[in-house]
Amino acid sequence: MRFMQLLRILRAHSALIVSILVLAWIVAGAVTMAMTERYVATSSVMVDFNDSGSASKPPIQIYSGYLATQIDLLSSQAVALKVVDRLRLTEEAARLRYLGSQSSMQEGMHRMKSGVRNAIARVTGEKTAASDAAAPRDERYALADQVLRHMHVRPSPDSSVLQVSYAADSGEAAAEAANALVKAYIDTALELNVNPARASSEWMNTQVEKLTADAQKARSALADFQQRTGIVATDENDADALRLNDLNSQLVAAQSQNHPAIQALKSDLARAEAKMNELPPQLGLNHPTFQRAQKEVNDLRARLAAETTELATHLRNEIAQQRGSMATMRRQHGQLASLQDAVDSAQRALDDAMQRATQARMSSEVTQTNVSVIRVAVPPRQPTSPNPLFNFALATVAGLVLGAGLGLWREVVCRFVRSTDDIRDFLGVQVLGVLHGGPRSSSGRARLPSGTPLLTVER
Repeated sequence: MRFMQLLRILRAHSALIVSILVLAWIVAGAVTMAMTERYVATSSVMVDFNDSGSASKPPIQIYSGYLATQIDLLSSQAVALKVVDRLRLTEEAARLRYLGSQSSMQEGMHRMKSGVRNAIARVTGEKTAASDAAAPRDERYALADQVLRHMHVRPSPDSSVLQVSYAADSGEAAAEAANALVKAYIDTALELNVNPARASSEWMNTQVEKLTADAQKARSALADFQQRTGIVATDENDADALRLNDLNSQLVAAQSQNHPAIQALKSDLARAEAKMNELPPQLGLNHPTFQRAQKEVNDLRARLAAETTELATHLRNEIAQQRGSMATMRRQHGQLASLQDAVDSAQRALDDAMQRATQARMSSEVTQTNVSVIRVAVPPRQPTSPNPLFNFALATVAGLVLGAGLGLWREVVCRFVRSTDDIRDFLGVQVLGVLHGGPRSSSGRARLPSGTPLLTVER
């Protein structure tokens, strides 16, 4: 179909198109007048993803996922329940103010369901206490679902700002509900961070008490051992080793007759021998003086031998005792070191637990989140809906399209000859000429007398 043919067809059905267009305008006006005015208030919040304080920018994949999580959190039932409690939507006046007539409908349906449930419970003989207790809970969840249907969360392109909008029958109600949504979202985000920290803080406090008791028990065991053994430090083995080395040195000296006591006896023996050698030669072996000197020398020699043997035996006994004492001392020092290690380990565990408990306690007392309100919702001056210009523009487009469609449909059902192009297209003959001046109808179709040939000669 040529463009000019299409224009002729639309011109022929202009009355129908105008009628349908006028009807569409009437319908649009009626719908606009019947629609309830709806106001939309918007609040903006900024989500700071890089809350760790580093200057590096996080990867875009992690950032987009985090922002999507915040959008889901803002649109969650937990936030809506807080809005229900904050705005007191369980009261009828608040429901009508913030949810409109839809809340009354939902309330009627809920009452109907409750009545049916109670009737079934009476028939079956079941107790309705549980259902009565669950009724307020079910009502809160139903109101939360309605709140979610009235709100809309839209992220700003290429930024971390979220636009939170709420639709209500009045601008003041829409602004109050939008601000309540933002406040509930911030409170929920804070709870998600604080509640795990509080649970961790309580658990860490229990662990600190247990570790404190263990550390005190280890210290008590160490103190009892030190009091029982008399060992204060673990470095007393050095003095025992020095004493053992000294005894060994004395034993060697005694065996080699270099001990001071042996040296004194040897000096006395040397003096006695020298005195005996100084006697005159004329004194014989049987002379009393010589015999006394000889006896003194023999006594000193016997004493020297006995003293050497006794001293060596005494030193060996002391060395054996010292070695046993050192073995016992090493064993006790090992026990002391083990108890000291237990005390140190318990103290380190206690210090670490106290540090973690302090961090958890500080995290549980945080009152700020990484969400900042950058625009508070204010009551809008003009309602968002209905929009008369948009409705009438849509009605105009729909009326024109529907009118043109009906005109083309009528043309397909009953086709008329409106130009020489139609004769050429449908009959497949050549038009030699056209006679003008005959009467024409308003539709543009020429009224030809009966029997007039289609092929004419043009004047």
